[in-house]
Amino acid sequence: MSAMAERRCALLLTTLHRRDRRRVLAELPRPAAARIRVLVRELESLPFDVADLAGEVLAAVPASTAVSAPVLTPDLDALLRASQQLAPVWFARVLGSTKSVDPRFVVAALDPAIASTVERELARMPALPPALADAVQAEARVLIGQEGAA
Repeated sequence: MSAMAERRCALLLTTLHRRDRRRVLAELPRPAAARIRVLVRELESLPFDVADLAGEVLAAVPASTAVSAPVLTPDLDALLRASQQLAPVWFARVLGSTKSVDPRFVVAALDPAIASTVERELARMPALPPALADAVQAEARVLIGQEGAA
């Protein structure tokens, strides 16, 4: 997850009830969740209402990087390239968020060492809401250096 995405995530999480925040953070890879927890604590220590700020800041995000921006799903070749560039747990999230290819087909094409981790993550990952799936896809394109590509 990029630093910008972690900051946005922390800002959004400060608007959630603590129980919901814990549930979301529990689904993230541990290193990213730890960094986001630190950011959330910093936001909570600010002397003003962060929830109000969150709406204003996120409304100002350019449309090209907004979570609600239209997102094209990658094809098989793009997914296989992503599997080589992303950590297996993040690749599982990317794969679980795509609608263009059956995840089982992609897992079968992966290196066995990566495939087993991706398969385990897919099995425990709940279905992602559409906006979150779009955000994961957009973040994956940024991480693998293919912004604007499908």
